[in-house]
Amino acid sequence: MRPSYIVLLALLPLIIYIFVSDLDYRAALKFLLPGLQYTITVTLLGYALAATLGLIFALLLLLKPGERTTVTYSALAAVALAIGGAFLLFTPNTELVLAGDAEGRVAIVRGTPARVIEQIQDGAYTEGAAERRFLSALDPQASLGYLAEGRVTAVLLPPDEVPADMPELWRFSFMPDSARNPGLLAIGLGFALALLAFAGWQTRNHPLAVFAELYVDLIRGVPMLVVILFIG
Repeated sequence: MRPSYIVLLALLPLIIYIFVSDLDYRAALKFLLPGLQYTITVTLLGYALAATLGLIFALLLLLKPGERTTVTYSALAAVALAIGGAFLLFTPNTELVLAGDAEGRVAIVRGTPARVIEQIQDGAYTEGAAERRFLSALDPQASLGYLAEGRVTAVLLPPDEVPADMPELWRFSFMPDSARNPGLLAIGLGFALALLAFAGWQTRNHPLAVFAELYVDLIRGVPMLVVILFIG
């Protein structure tokens, strides 16, 4: 044992005595204990998850391709791409109109996509527009109520909800996130399956074994500190 370890062990009873006897240290320890318990719990769960994932990927690496494996994964990729394309092609777009004064706060209904709100906040919806703050509203009626009370100077609403006497500043057409996100997810999954099927066909390995090998190599190549910071 190193001499420095012996010194630390000799000082350990003194440290424990200080934390137990002094009221300030006891209060600090009481404050820190929940965080320590949370850290220990997360660490144990992380090790359990890592061990489980290690076993799963080890089993995936042992998979052998069958006669129809490549065809099956290619068909799954085609189905996923078709579903994603159907979401993106056949879902009708939603229109919103920014109406009112060109300056001041804007009433925006909750649930409006962030990419639309950011354009208004940054003043990027039209050339020369100023940055604007917004006030969240529960529904279109609440937005118009804020406008009548003078809390906002403009509203972002569907075209049929905008009063006829309000000047239109901007009209934006977009796909709702309820269709856009599943569509993009399905397309991404389709491309991933297609690449795995192609890689499995080229290397004569099972596509899931190719995925497991890629995942393991990728995680090993990333410094653990980066993984901890990313998860944290």
